[in-house]
Amino acid sequence: MRVRCALGMSPFAFAAVLGVHVSTIYRWEQTSTKLAIDPLQLAILEGLRAYEATHPSKPLGVKITRALVSAGTLAGLRVVLEAITASP
Repeated sequence: MRVRCALGMSPFAFAAVLGVHVSTIYRWEQTSTKLAIDPLQLAILEGLRAYEATHPSKPLGVKITRALVSAGTLAGLRVVLEAITASP
């Protein structure tokens, strides 16, 4: 939840980027136990966490949400992947 909130993303947008149902996001955020997360989803989460830590003044969540709204899930995922694979 910390990553999602730091990015300023809704649970729905975050779910779209990770390719899960929004109920999965709610479940992840409500549990305190270690979760079994798909390796690709885990890599995306770790990349977003690293991005958020190194670029606190760049609102990636807004850019992702705009891409989701204007062009759909693949465009949102592209924004995420470009951000987390770019050199700092």
